[in-house]
Amino acid sequence: MSSDYPPVPVVYNNNSGNWRFDEVKVLSLPSATTPVSPDFSTHTKGLINPDGIMAVIPGSLPRTILYISKTLAGQGSPAGVPQCAVASPLNGKINQDYEVVRLATTTDGVNFTDLGVTNLTNPNDITYTGIRYASPNGSIVQLANGNLGLFYGAGNCLDGDSDAFHAIVYAETSPANLANWTIINNITSNPIASIAPMTVNGTTYPTSTPVVGPAQSWFGGRVYAPMAIYSDPQHVNLIFDGYDAGYVGGSDYTSYRTVGHATLQIGNNTIQ
Repeated sequence: MSSDYPPVPVVYNNNSGNWRFDEVKVLSLPSATTPVSPDFSTHTKGLINPDGIMAVIPGSLPRTILYISKTLAGQGSPAGVPQCAVASPLNGKINQDYEVVRLATTTDGVNFTDLGVTNLTNPNDITYTGIRYASPNGSIVQLANGNLGLFYGAGNCLDGDSDAFHAIVYAETSPANLANWTIINNITSNPIASIAPMTVNGTTYPTSTPVVGPAQSWFGGRVYAPMAIYSDPQHVNLIFDGYDAGYVGGSDYTSYRTVGHATLQIGNNTIQ
């Protein structure tokens, strides 16, 4: 995945205010209404420790999803899982949450059948280069060759936060192989976007320039929530969120959330 234009993401709201959409509930009624319960919502069944749905597989029937399964530290995480050895250089914390990305199917949006774990995260990875955490706000595009491209937020022991706001990464697979993805743009090796560089023990992360270019101030503190919109067989429009770099140090709370945009080029439409 490469940038097709000058690698400068565009700020949507021009730092003039904050956009935040959380737990939006949309209700509608058919033209021929029938009496219903006043409570329109219900919780899902069958998902394992769900923290949120990452993405829906396009065209899947029954509907297939990727979702985040998270177990908080000390709440029954599997025994023997390696933990981040030291407090993260970014926030000074040791995070021991256990998190994986799982597959599930549903026919009604309420009752799900879990299909197992994917390789989109590695909860045993305690390095500063692997993807230990993922956020439940990814986006899938269908490529011209039939494969699927997934954008999602990623994190590791460098930031020590299972909310996974360190970088936006990209992976591809075929619809027949949803449990195993090829990660093309990793968290430190050519990520799509990343927070401001950090140097730890003589190594600067990320180790290569992100696709959208070096971090700008408005997403130097956090970068997350990618939404990819298919433009044509060679291009994808990517909308993502960011926190100002000053927010991390606790010194800037004035206008720290921003929504931005970048146009990306899809290599050769194949898994590289």
